[in-house]
Amino acid sequence: MKIKTITTVGLISALYVAITIILAPISFGIFQFRVSELLKPIALKGKRYVIALTIGLFLANLFSPSVGLMELIFMPIVCAGGGILSYLIRKRPIISTTLYALIISLGVAVTLLVNFNAPFFLTFCSIFISEFVLMHIGGILVDYIFRYTTIEK
Repeated sequence: MKIKTITTVGLISALYVAITIILAPISFGIFQFRVSELLKPIALKGKRYVIALTIGLFLANLFSPSVGLMELIFMPIVCAGGGILSYLIRKRPIISTTLYALIISLGVAVTLLVNFNAPFFLTFCSIFISEFVLMHIGGILVDYIFRYTTIEK
């Protein structure tokens, strides 16, 4: 791997962790609004970003009040799987980010069901609404950043 790629992965991961931890009261729990999910649409720009998001999610989940196997193994697998799938259908960004939001929401709902016996459907719906909104706003921000900066040049 090139130094630039490693640095990029590290920066995106660190940004995801920092946003999640700074906003920890709303980043964890049954009704969560993880603002760092704004970064998820960057997965459409390259596989290295999927790796960055997966590492960032793993590290951020170390700070979860209910840290365990679901947060440290299951959710990073869900994040990576959703990111890869999203990347593969990147030519259709609305469908791609909606599918990514759906996959993450299902993963979080399963995790909360296992950890807290939270009602699956209610949890899934509340997480999906926030994921959907954040992913689509994030998609706009990511497109803007890639279009009007030298981030990839």
